[in-house]
Amino acid sequence: MKWFFALNDVSHEFEAYSNMLKVAVHTALKYTSLSPYFLYDGKENALTDWLRERDVKIIFRRSFLYEKLKEISEKENDTNYLSVGAGTFLRIEIPQLTLEMGIPDEYVLYTDVDVMFLSDVNDYMESLKPHFFAVAPEFYIDNYRKMNVGVMLMNLKNLRTMDKKFLKFTEENIEYLAKKVWDQTAYHKFYKKWWKNPEWDRLSPEYNWKPYWGKDYSSAKIIHFHGPKPYQREMLQSANMPENIKSLKWLAKGAYYELSELWSKMLKEAEENFQ
Repeated sequence: MKWFFALNDVSHEFEAYSNMLKVAVHTALKYTSLSPYFLYDGKENALTDWLRERDVKIIFRRSFLYEKLKEISEKENDTNYLSVGAGTFLRIEIPQLTLEMGIPDEYVLYTDVDVMFLSDVNDYMESLKPHFFAVAPEFYIDNYRKMNVGVMLMNLKNLRTMDKKFLKFTEENIEYLAKKVWDQTAYHKFYKKWWKNPEWDRLSPEYNWKPYWGKDYSSAKIIHFHGPKPYQREMLQSANMPENIKSLKWLAKGAYYELSELWSKMLKEAEENFQ
């Protein structure tokens, strides 16, 4: 199965996110049979060299919303609108992009870059046939209405039938979406016309496992560092914790610190010479 992930290089945290991407790719290659495809808005650099050494397909792409995100960023005097949005909104272009590339697959996997694979996921993913897409809960493990698109099994054929309307909806509401949860809010609003019956299918929580869900992650297949990132663990334990991450402290629980240590180990492996 093809696996897509996206990033842009305008963020002031590009190095940190590059490291998370490396762990995602390294663990995917180590534990799964996924074929990685990287959607990238940026320049050639050490990261693209690293990816090519591992035969990762790099697709240079700029979001059709880039200029609008840039305007919002300048208006709000906040670079995050562009640095985050320009990467995350690339996800919504995958149905059309794969059509342009002649990729015949009906289903593909998308994840954010802040994930870590713990075992193969191919058999499970291939057993699912979501109508539009399958996703797992966000903060609360049994709440599928409040879902998270950090791991997303996409039905490309059916998503294309909604593409024109969905992209129009996203463009028309971009300022609102950028101030909420980016494209996740777009999927949430567009595909949840009826509160009790949203139009997404269920992905088992083990495939979008949040460290704060508990210390026992033995059944988890994909760890998603939703909230505090693994490289922030020392800051979260500091007496002089930076203001910008204080709001994440409440999620630094369960297996967060243990999994962050494992993440560091995987990063070290990823940066060693590829065999």
